Amino acid sequence: MKTLRVVAAIIRSDNKIYATQRGYGDWKDYWEFPGGKIEPGETPQEALVREIKEELTADIEVGELIDTVEYDYPGFHLSMDCFWCTLKSGELTLLEAEAAKWLSYDDLYSVDWLPADHGLVETIKREWHAHVSPSSNLSLFLRQKELLDTFLSHGAISKAQYDKSLGDLTEKMGMSDYKTIAGGIHDQS
Repeated sequence: MKTLRVVAAIIRSDNKIYATQRGYGDWKDYWEFPGGKIEPGETPQEALVREIKEELTADIEVGELIDTVEYDYPGFHLSMDCFWCTLKSGELTLLEAEAAKWLSYDDLYSVDWLPADHGLVETIKREWHAHVSPSSNLSLFLRQKELLDTFLSHGAISKAQYDKSLGDLTEKMGMSDYKTIAGGIHDQS
């Protein structure tokens, strides 16, 4: 079976992600994440930048790899590298797709996804708060830190327990630079 190597951009902005609707072929009217084929000599990231420029006229910043989706369609195997992306410059203008939508967390299943993209949606939902909505991740972190501060100030935990718990929380939530993000938070001593 022929293998088709492609890339997909999960473009995020304002707590939403961008999806496009196919306007052609066997899967017309189904929804997908924009992207396309990897050309010989291109890295997946280079292909993604080129494809988004060609299909949507915008420049993107390619971030972390989310997943590589492997899916068997009738007649070919799809291997799709999927990356978190943000807009670097330009407007998203449809040149090939039939329609597009910015989808919130609750709207992710409001469209009919292509089969290969459908499985990716579950991965996106699991990683949503860390990658799409970092401000809510910060809010959750700050609430947890406030609880630790309260426990420490009431003597429910020792300073050593506080430091260990705060370190674990900081690492788990990817908030190693939370003081900078939050505009300067002072640890309880």
